[in-house]
Amino acid sequence: MFEKITQKVQDALRTIAGKATITEKNIEDAVEAIKMALLEADVNIRVVRRFVNSTIEEAKGERVLRSVEPGQQFIKIVHDKLVSFLGDQKQDLHLKGPDAISVILMMGLQGSGKTTTAAKLALRLKRRPQAPPCGGRPGTSRGGRTAFSPG
Repeated sequence: MFEKITQKVQDALRTIAGKATITEKNIEDAVEAIKMALLEADVNIRVVRRFVNSTIEEAKGERVLRSVEPGQQFIKIVHDKLVSFLGDQKQDLHLKGPDAISVILMMGLQGSGKTTTAAKLALRLKRRPQAPPCGGRPGTSRGGRTAFSPG
């Protein structure tokens, strides 16, 4: 899923990068493409609107530095907004103690990488120094959704 959204955001930014001047129309078109990429990735509409509005507001109000191309400055604004949107600090995964079962729900569209993410998460948890036995098995598949249950 992150590969798809990354590609779409890069495509949107590529249209604005390298331009000698950036118009409000350029900014709105690029932000609209990023907005669609976020919505296709099932990001909450309120979060997307907040991101889009703050990005447009900051991009339109930003003075362009002489040493930086306008396109590069806009890319930096979008990058900073995405970092703050996704979180700029590392968050640890807090699971229940070793005597309790922790359940992690994986949801997403078909082909969005749930199984791959679950496998990577299981490997990461297995390698943790305080790793409790990690197991899980695919549960029943209902309409394209797969549920994992403790193994």
